[in-house]
Amino acid sequence: MDVQSVLICPKLLVSSQYYKQKLQVHNFTIYVTNNKDVHIYVWHEGDGSVTSNEFTSCITHFLKINSHFQKIIMISDGCSYQNKNRILVIALSDISRETSIAIEQIILEKGHQRWR
Repeated sequence: MDVQSVLICPKLLVSSQYYKQKLQVHNFTIYVTNNKDVHIYVWHEGDGSVTSNEFTSCITHFLKINSHFQKIIMISDGCSYQNKNRILVIALSDISRETSIAIEQIILEKGHQRWR
């Protein structure tokens, strides 16, 4: 799971219009390696920011709709506001107790090789 690059909407070629009407659109992607399923969470800056609360909401939603799994291994980078914070840890603990899913989080170190 990871945050993709920020998209600017609308995409305009006229520079004066670009700076007057730009809107940041964020997207957070979760890829399930077992069945190659992709979940993309998209929101614009009016709906939310890019804090630990938004990412925790995306992850908990994904876990709740996939509660049929017995074990989930989450592989993520070491970004503190996204994957490595106490809000996410508490939410994962709560979901694990509610759904009986065993959740393991692997946080890759800076300069890591891609997970295969």
